[in-house]
Amino acid sequence: MWQRIKCVAAALRRCSAAAGASAWRRGCTAMLLTCGLGLVPVTSSASAGLVRGTTYFVDCANGSDSSSDLSAQRAWRTLARVDAVVFRPGDQILFARGTRCVGVLQPAGSGTPTAPIVVGAYGRGPTPELAGGGAPATVFLHNDEGFVLRDLSISDAGPPPEPGELRAGILVLRDGGLPAGRYYAIHNVLLHDIV
Repeated sequence: MWQRIKCVAAALRRCSAAAGASAWRRGCTAMLLTCGLGLVPVTSSASAGLVRGTTYFVDCANGSDSSSDLSAQRAWRTLARVDAVVFRPGDQILFARGTRCVGVLQPAGSGTPTAPIVVGAYGRGPTPELAGGGAPATVFLHNDEGFVLRDLSISDAGPPPEPGELRAGILVLRDGGLPAGRYYAIHNVLLHDIV
């Protein structure tokens, strides 16, 4: 599946030219990238959160992937467990504050502008970190739409990339002849160390 990201390389180069060299070194993190459409600006909407779905809790320090209860006290532990679920409009995926999850978050399913899928934080403490560890992307939305990312820290530091290898903190990929995705919003997300 990561081979499909090759079509994003041109968009990354445009991002580099548009944002300047210093922004490029930081990973050109102010934009979401989509295959075939170039750069898609991040948008926001006051309608986020109008429809409630199921809330899923993730605690990468103390959770258990065998949990079936949907409560903060019985949270899942890994991004792989999150990636195994198909989410529906209005669902929330909340990460415990003060934790660090290593890997790629690639949730399946789509929300809508009035019932987005929200990825955010719960509890008290520092913002939860999603760390890609040198993957092509830390958050990968593949043919999905209707997402809100909020109150997160996202990094993707790893071994030095190979020549031509590109990394992104957040990657939105629409391929297979799909129309442009709708509604992607980012609020209070720190993107850092995308190297």
